[in-house]
Amino acid sequence: MSTPSGEPNRYPVVLAIFAGITFFALVVCAFGFISLFTNLEVIDEPDAGPLVGPSMVAFALAAFLISLLRRAATLRAPQTPAAHQPRTPDAQHSSPPTPDARSFDARSFDAPPSSPPDPSTAYPRRPASDASRVPVGWAVLTGLATYLVYALSGAVLYAATTGSILAGVIFARDTFLGPFALAAGIAALVVALVFAILVIVGGEHPRRPLWPWERDRG
Repeated sequence: MSTPSGEPNRYPVVLAIFAGITFFALVVCAFGFISLFTNLEVIDEPDAGPLVGPSMVAFALAAFLISLLRRAATLRAPQTPAAHQPRTPDAQHSSPPTPDARSFDARSFDAPPSSPPDPSTAYPRRPASDASRVPVGWAVLTGLATYLVYALSGAVLYAATTGSILAGVIFARDTFLGPFALAAGIAALVVALVFAILVIVGGEHPRRPLWPWERDRG
């Protein structure tokens, strides 16, 4: 996805950053409601310390952002227009051919005028199937990766805090089976799907949303 000038489009990258902020807000909100209605603590082990829980969310957020930014990088690769291909040095310094009056014949006057080039062919387009397909598999993998990173990072941090590998394994088991890691994975899946849909709706040359007063003025 590129701008009309052939430069990379920053829209998917900016959208990925806002998706990361949305994911973090959803995780905090979901953890609060789960803890309120189930009377469970996010980190139930008192010897885990105050940094294990926030660090797990930070690692999950990092994994989520990496997945979205990698996806955005594939959507913002610059495309050089076919009508603006750079000329070779020989072509730049060569003089245009001069018409020769003796080379004209009657057939040149009977030839129909050539049709103007189609502007839609100046920019290569992605296949319609690729441009309109929602990457559900990628979104599921993003949610699964976020779920795994959240639980495994907590296990490593808890094992490092307590000095016991067995304690880290038990912590990982409890986290995998608990509702908080599942909520983080589901939030990543949902936000990744919304991100992909918004990128598709934005089209080849998306524009920023307009404020209500800007719409009235237009």
